[in-house]
Amino acid sequence: MDGLNTDVPLMKLADAQRILQAAKKKAQDLGIACSICVVDQRGDPMTVLRMNGSRWEAGDLARGKAFAASVQHEASAELQAGEDRPLLRGLMLQQNGKMTFSPGGVPIWRAEGGIG
Repeated sequence: MDGLNTDVPLMKLADAQRILQAAKKKAQDLGIACSICVVDQRGDPMTVLRMNGSRWEAGDLARGKAFAASVQHEASAELQAGEDRPLLRGLMLQQNGKMTFSPGGVPIWRAEGGIG
């Protein structure tokens, strides 16, 4: 089954939407405009939101952070320290820039995935 971890439930759309809404509320509470992307365990986007006032490139960055956190099972900020390691650099190149190692992406453990 695509080499996916079958011990953890797959992300459901309702879960991804709930997570996205919680992140949106937090951003609003903090008074920041951002983009939010929730991905499944393979790094495929399930929900994406670009808030009014967020920068045009923020959606791609959110997806890259979520993708990195999901497939590496580690916060993107922690991955940033090792982005010069050959393995991580190779993964970034292999994914044509879809993986972003900058702060803001975290893995989702209850149903495998990530948010950025």
